[in-house]
Amino acid sequence: MILIGVCRQSKRAEVGLAVAEAALSGGRKRYSFLEIDDRQEADPEAFVQEIHRRLKDGGLWRRKRLFSQDRRPKKILTDRPKVVALEDGAGTIDGLRNRGVVVEAIRFSAVEKWEKELVGKALGANYTVAPGHILTAAAAVFEEGRVDVPLGQGKKEGAERVIDRISRKLAAAKGAQIDGLPASALAVALVLWFRETVPYRRAYRAN
Repeated sequence: MILIGVCRQSKRAEVGLAVAEAALSGGRKRYSFLEIDDRQEADPEAFVQEIHRRLKDGGLWRRKRLFSQDRRPKKILTDRPKVVALEDGAGTIDGLRNRGVVVEAIRFSAVEKWEKELVGKALGANYTVAPGHILTAAAAVFEEGRVDVPLGQGKKEGAERVIDRISRKLAAAKGAQIDGLPASALAVALVLWFRETVPYRRAYRAN
């Protein structure tokens, strides 16, 4: 499964994007980060257009075999990226959903347990989550050594430094200290929290 973490810090005109491939290995979830990007972006619409283009060009699509439990023939399906975005008040989530993108939207609030609200058909859901829960879950994945940089990546050493920097920032922020975290670190945390916490199952459906 490919997940795209999307975070826009409106006050600092800073955007973060994290693209991760999640897979099971030895019964544990592992994450290979294909891209982590942090930059200044004053135009929310340009950010939305870039994400939409990346989703449509097929470069992050994956082919997946799906098996039934009653011996029906296997299916080959196209698995498209799942977008996990922080509610930023700048229209990022609405802009994507208006373009037909399914978005799992995260809103920070001091709740004891995360809450989910379905938005509508093929639009995704809205989640209300305490910031500390997201940061703690993400930091735990790093502490357990379940984050990788793909072998053969052209700038592997640079990517490893980015991963290490984000790991240290998340560990330091573990609890609820989101102020001052770069947008890319929050984008990484959103991806990790979502895959670690929200149940996901793709059912076999007959044609």
